[in-house]
Amino acid sequence: MDPYLQAEQMAAIRDQLWNSTDIERLHIITEKKKDWPDTQSHLADLRRRLLANNPTADIQLKGGLDGRSFPFLHDRFAMLDGELWHFGGTVGGLQNGLTAYSRGWSASAQQFEKLFSEIWNNLKD
Repeated sequence: MDPYLQAEQMAAIRDQLWNSTDIERLHIITEKKKDWPDTQSHLADLRRRLLANNPTADIQLKGGLDGRSFPFLHDRFAMLDGELWHFGGTVGGLQNGLTAYSRGWSASAQQFEKLFSEIWNNLKD
C-alpha cells in the first residue's frame, strides 16, 4: 500500500519480481496519478510473467488511495508472508534522499490485514 507509487517505482518492482516463481498473491494499492496508465502497464507486464510461472497467482492493482478518503495514511506499508513492513519512502525505493524502512511486526496482530482488506474492498476500480 503506497499512495506515492509512480510508474518508475512500479517498473522497479516489476524488474525485481520478474523471475519470481513462488508469488501467490500480489495486491498493490496506490493513488491514481497522471502516470496511472504507465503504472498499470508495468503491473500488467509483471502479471503476465508471474502467471506464466504460477497460473493460479492473484496479481492486482487498485488506485484511489488519496488523502481525502484516507487522511490517516502517509507512509507506505507492505505485508509479506504475514509480516508488516513500514517504508518512509516509496516501496520501489528509487528516491535520492535518505529514507528508511522497518519490519518485523505481525500484520495480523497489528490489524494491518484487516485495514488493508477494508481499504481494498472499498476502492472502486
